Amino acid sequence: MIRVTGMHSGLDTDLIIHELMRGHRAKVDTIKGNQISLQWKQDAWKELNTKALRLFNGVVNQMRFSDAYARKTSRVSSDKATVVTGQAAVNGVQRLTIDNLAKTGYLTGGEIKQTNGENVAATTQLSALGITEAGSFTVKSGSREREINIHGDMRVSDVVQQLRSAGVNANFDAANGRFFISSQTMGTAGDFSLTANNAEGLDALMKLGINYHNADNYTELAAVTAGSDKYNALVDAEAARLKGIEEAKLTAFENEFASLDGADGKIAARLAVYREYLEAAGETGVETMSNDAVVAAVTTRINAYNSEIESRENAIEAAKQALDPDAATYEDDKAAIVLLEEGLTAYKEENAATTALIKDNDITAYAIDVARRDELMTIISEQELVVANDGDFAAKATEKVDSDIAFAIWAVANGTSSGGATRIVGEDAQITLNGAVFTNSSNIFNINGLTITANQLTAAGEEITITTEDDTDGIYNMIKNFFSEYNALIIEMDRLYNANSARDFRPLTDEEKDAMRESEVEEWENKIKDSLLRRDSSLFNFSNAMKKAMNDGVTINGKTMRLSDFGIDVLPFFNAPQNERNAFFIDGDDDSLLGAGKPNILKEMIASNPQMVTDFFVALSRNLHTAMDKIILDRNSNFKSINTIYNDRQLQREYDNMTKAIERQEERINRIEDKYYKQFTAMEVAMAKMQSSQSAIMGLIGMPMR
Repeated sequence: MIRVTGMHSGLDTDLIIHELMRGHRAKVDTIKGNQISLQWKQDAWKELNTKALRLFNGVVNQMRFSDAYARKTSRVSSDKATVVTGQAAVNGVQRLTIDNLAKTGYLTGGEIKQTNGENVAATTQLSALGITEAGSFTVKSGSREREINIHGDMRVSDVVQQLRSAGVNANFDAANGRFFISSQTMGTAGDFSLTANNAEGLDALMKLGINYHNADNYTELAAVTAGSDKYNALVDAEAARLKGIEEAKLTAFENEFASLDGADGKIAARLAVYREYLEAAGETGVETMSNDAVVAAVTTRINAYNSEIESRENAIEAAKQALDPDAATYEDDKAAIVLLEEGLTAYKEENAATTALIKDNDITAYAIDVARRDELMTIISEQELVVANDGDFAAKATEKVDSDIAFAIWAVANGTSSGGATRIVGEDAQITLNGAVFTNSSNIFNINGLTITANQLTAAGEEITITTEDDTDGIYNMIKNFFSEYNALIIEMDRLYNANSARDFRPLTDEEKDAMRESEVEEWENKIKDSLLRRDSSLFNFSNAMKKAMNDGVTINGKTMRLSDFGIDVLPFFNAPQNERNAFFIDGDDDSLLGAGKPNILKEMIASNPQMVTDFFVALSRNLHTAMDKIILDRNSNFKSINTIYNDRQLQREYDNMTKAIERQEERINRIEDKYYKQFTAMEVAMAKMQSSQSAIMGLIGMPMR
């Protein structure tokens, strides 16, 4: 809107209206200032709440369990092994030798070229390597076994992908023209092998540069003759493997069948419940209804019930959204919502039987189970015949063994070249601890509470000593850390509660800030922020609950003990700064304000009577945890959320109400300002008309215009 003012009156109407509006804007500035203060208060509470939760969920929660005090430590005589000590470790000296380190199976392929001598890329087709006939080889990786089929149309990248799918790490380095293959885990169990299934597969392995076998690998199998004990053992093993596969299938089918047994009985029982429900609901002719009709009738009633519930819930939600705390009908609107909610509850109670039906499984699921069960009866019968046919397994096994022997004989006769491939076999780690030998697929051993990591082999005759004992320093540092965190929080809360009053200070307006230096603004605002939680009841209740839990005695074996019995106390009242009068310090600790020259009773008691220390601090921590828990985990939908120590919801509601109040005042100010501008505009128009009339009269009588 363009406003043209003061042209005829000569008045600075913008300035006049601005001054007239100053009083009206003061009320808005007051509300905005209060809202800023409230925002700062929310921020202060959030920061304090985070610190309280960190203490509550951290060291306080940890120390209320005796396991936290069962600490052990171990000294190792050599860096060839590292040891992490668990709570179950046994005190004493143990002797260790590292006999072997775990290795990952690794294959570095030989350098390969295309038949024309050019380099090989990931996109190179296998036919360019001279692989023209389709063949296959088997990849065994751990317990996995997969056959890979090779043909000339494949690319090098396809081989890499197939190897990865078979359970090994694989990559082709085009810069060096080599495949790199490794097992995914260390140790013998995770190692891998590549074995050709036929002559074409062996040819492909050689031309890919990954055939690490030579003729000796096939010699043993090639020497096996039909009918020999070795031959029969190979046939029996293969037959057992094939039969095991079919038996596993049969077991799976039988287990599935067992899980579906009784489905038709469940359907009958379900239909009986449906009929009782319909009769109770006043449905007529239920006895003569077909099963499908019963299901349809129940479904109709359930759908109607769900629709009614949804409709009522939507009405309640809409009423809540429309609720305005500033409206004159606010209390009546709240009462109406209560009536709606009570009506919904009553409706659910009246239709409890329908609710129960909705919670149960759908009858359709049982019908599907019956159909699948009938299908499984036929499948199981057929599978039983397959498993019982040992002759079939023997025939297939004989065929497989004969094929393997024939291929081995061919491989020995023709010879196989590694093509420059080198192989590192996966190995298990082995250590000897106190004369007992332990093996593992990795270099980390978990033995009787110790986690031993083998870093380097020990020399012949060399022994590493592991000395395990109670970790008194660890227990002491845990307790010390607890008091450090507790003191930081309690001092912070006392500082906020005892802060100086800032009653004469309020948040500055933008205009006031512009008139001050930045340092002055910061100092002004800090005075307000420091006083926001002064004498706050929520802060008092929470800090007081913590102080009481810490100062109350704990009964151990019939004797009441306090922190002072362990050399832990507060500073003398008149010697302590005001906000540190509730902080605890450990006598004799180097960091303690009570002086390092005093005897450290806590450390002495940990060494001489660790059980008493454990019992006391477990009980103390539980008392503190319970005291904090009552406030932190309390939830009041009108005032606070769970995991807060202050009334966060109440503060947010106050903040939102201030936002609405500011909006209403801004609208009011705009109306008043528009009114003033209209009045001044009317005055300008009147003066313009008057001046025009004067000019006309003076012109008629011949007087000159000034």
